Amino acid sequence: MRPIMLFEKMPPALKVMTGAVLISFSGVYVKFSHTGPTTTGFYRVFFGGMILYLLSLISKPASGRSLKTIWLFLPAGLFFALDLFTWHKSIHYTGPGLATILANFQVFFLALFGVIFMGERVNIKSGTSYCLIK
Repeated sequence: MRPIMLFEKMPPALKVMTGAVLISFSGVYVKFSHTGPTTTGFYRVFFGGMILYLLSLISKPASGRSLKTIWLFLPAGLFFALDLFTWHKSIHYTGPGLATILANFQVFFLALFGVIFMGERVNIKSGTSYCLIK
């Protein structure tokens, strides 16, 4: 049985819990690696991108991949690398726990930005926002 098939048969809650456990230790690994934030961010994005690319080759037909699609994902990868760089830098300054809290606090500022500048309406019950601009 291929590993991809085994992963596809896992219950969604187990997938989420596995990912959460793996990601929760990444700040500690960065702190103990004794490498700079730029190096750590580069290799995390590089190896993660290579693994995602290989998984896409195995799991999907090649018809969905084009040069245009790849060029659309490059800015997203760049911004993700910059996000990891600043997070790794804050790990070195404040420690893994506080750096993670600071990095994840951005969602509140983005929600506030959406309400003030984009005209979004926040629904507290479901935790979602709705854009009023069409």
